[in-house]
Amino acid sequence: MDKLIPLSIAMPLLLVKKVPSWEWSQVAETWESMRPYFLGSRPGSPRGARSSLFVNQETGQAIEKVWEAPIYAGMFGPIKV
Repeated sequence: MDKLIPLSIAMPLLLVKKVPSWEWSQVAETWESMRPYFLGSRPGSPRGARSSLFVNQETGQAIEKVWEAPIYAGMFGPIKV
């Protein structure tokens, strides 16, 4: 086992934490602006764009896809530029 957080745990945690904020959100944050918070990595860190010390690339890609769906649906408001 690689000791990383599996998708079956990471995705529910993300949804439980972020989905309720649709009620008071004024703007939507894209994957690029939220990636450091979701993956626990800083911009410019030696990890990939969709992986970190906590999740592998497959999990990171799944998180990105799921995050983009409500963002582009307008659930959180207009996309922050």
